[in-house]
Amino acid sequence: AVEAAREAILSQHEKTTRLREECAVIEKICSEFEDKINFSKEQTDKLREDLARKKAELDMFNQWKAEGAGFQRSVQTMLAKRRQDPSAWAGLLGTVSDLLHVEPGYEAAAETALSALAEDLVVENGEWVEKVRGVLAGEKTGRISLWSKDTASAAYSRAASPVQDARVLGALRDFVKTDARLAGHAADLLAETWVVRTWEDALALARENKIQGDIVTLQGECLHASGRMTFGLSSDLVQRVFGRETETRRLAVEIEAIKELLHDTIVDKGGFVVATEEHKAKGAGLAGSLLTGLVFHAAD
Repeated sequence: AVEAAREAILSQHEKTTRLREECAVIEKICSEFEDKINFSKEQTDKLREDLARKKAELDMFNQWKAEGAGFQRSVQTMLAKRRQDPSAWAGLLGTVSDLLHVEPGYEAAAETALSALAEDLVVENGEWVEKVRGVLAGEKTGRISLWSKDTASAAYSRAASPVQDARVLGALRDFVKTDARLAGHAADLLAETWVVRTWEDALALARENKIQGDIVTLQGECLHASGRMTFGLSSDLVQRVFGRETETRRLAVEIEAIKELLHDTIVDKGGFVVATEEHKAKGAGLAGSLLTGLVFHAAD
């Protein structure tokens, strides 16, 4: 009987020792969870702040586009009418800058080459031309230049012939995508405008008489076919409509990236932390069973 009691005590001691070891494992894992919860909350808060800031920037750019920020008052007046009653002004398709999409790196060239056309309005047909004319005649808000989708004609389009020279990056039309609603005028808008890297290249090509047309650099400097020269670029994004478009695309990509990061953090949208397989694997026996499906609230 004494021997049996001794064996029972030893067995109980072994169980107690094992339980203490498992409890130590659980305490360690809980401590790791607490550290990760605190770290994840800090990271998540920073990500959410960054997300809110970028969303505000994107909203600002979209508002500028909708209002025609930087454009003359007559253009803003027409865009305001479209915002107030979209169905009544469905034939007003937007500005030329709304319907052109410039590749990154070529925005300065487009700003210079298309600056005179960026705020021109595009309408569906001649009926809408007359409607806009009527509004302008009555309100006296200023001048507007119009492009009508149905007046595009191949007979009047000027398509630039290729220039074979290593200094020429290509025609501007190679780096600008045109919305289908403006496609018929693409050649007229972008014809005979060539893109080079530097002002020295522009001068040399003009002297060699290798290009018939305007030459614009990546920095936005332009040597016009007439001999007129244009320099400088505004740092104000309100004025740089094609630069704004690039910023809008960049912000949209960054916002999606932040959303993915937030989704992947240990703290989910409801503020809960779920035990991972890695933590479950660290436990054994009682610890493993306790950690299975273990959920903590981030605030606890």
